[in-house]
Amino acid sequence: GMGHRAAGVGFPALAPRAPAAARARPALSTVDAESPEEAAQPAPRRRLPTASLVTPRVNKVINTALLAMAAALVVAKVLTVDLDVGRGWTLSELLLRVGPDNWRGYMSFLKHDPVLTKAITSGIVYSVGDVCAQATEGYTLEDADRARILRSALCGFLAHGPLSHCWYDVSEGLFERLHWDQWYHTPLKVALDQCSWGPFWNALYILLSRSMQATPLETIASEVKDTAVPLLKSGFKLWVPAHSITYGLIPVENRLLWVDGVEILWVIILSTTAAAAASKGLKAAEGAEEEEAALQLDEA
Repeated sequence: GMGHRAAGVGFPALAPRAPAAARARPALSTVDAESPEEAAQPAPRRRLPTASLVTPRVNKVINTALLAMAAALVVAKVLTVDLDVGRGWTLSELLLRVGPDNWRGYMSFLKHDPVLTKAITSGIVYSVGDVCAQATEGYTLEDADRARILRSALCGFLAHGPLSHCWYDVSEGLFERLHWDQWYHTPLKVALDQCSWGPFWNALYILLSRSMQATPLETIASEVKDTAVPLLKSGFKLWVPAHSITYGLIPVENRLLWVDGVEILWVIILSTTAAAAASKGLKAAEGAEEEEAALQLDEA
C-alpha cells in the first residue's frame, strides 16, 4: 500500500505559507507560484474553509477542543486496557503491561474482524497524516481545514483499509503461486506493488477526496493526470525502502499496520499534492472567469 517530514527523503519541497492576513488562498506546494507583482498586491484574508461564518478565534477554540478530545480518548483507551483485571496492581506493573496488553488486544480484534480493524487503523492514520500535511503547509488552529481532514479520514476508512486488506491477501497468494518465497524475491514484490497498487491508490484517493467536494469528473481526471508522475517518483523514494521491510520481514496479517505507520509520511505528500492540484484548478477557473468578464467589458 502506498500511502505525508518529506524533505529528508528528497521529496518536492513545500513552499512556505504566506501570513494569514496577506493571502486569499494557502500557498500549496510549489504549484503555480505567484509572480513578484502579484505577491506584492494585498489580498483579502482567506475565508475559513470549514466554517466561513466563524471567526478565527472561535475556530481556534473548536479545533483545540477537538484535538484535546481526540488526544484524551487515545490516552484513556491505551491506559485503561487492563482496567478490568488490574485491580491491586502497582503503577509500575500497570505501565509495564500497557504495551503488551494493547498489542494483544489489537491482534485479537484483527483476528476477529480484520477488515474493520484495518479500516479504523487507516482512517486514523489518514486523519493524522492530513493534520500533519496542513501543519507543513502553514495552517494553524485558527484556519485548519476540518472538512479536508474528514475527507482524508473517510478515504482511509472506507477505501484504503479494506482495499489494502484485499491487496495484501491477493498479492501474497500470487507470490506463493509464483514461488516468490525467498528473500531475493523481495525486489520483485516491491516492483509489482509500486507499478500496480501504488498508482491505483494515488488516483483513487484524488478521485474520492475531490468527489466529496462535488468536483466535475473532467477536472478530477486532469488532476489525476497532473499528479500521477510526481506521486510515482515520490512513491519510489519512500516505498522502495519501506516495502523492502514490508515484503521481506513483516507477516502478511501485520503488513497494513506497518505500512500505516509509514503511511503518515505518505499521506502528507499525497494530501498536499492533491490540495496543490485542486488549488491549481481553482486558479485556472478563476482566470478563465476573469478573461470572460474582460471580454464582455470590451464588447460593451
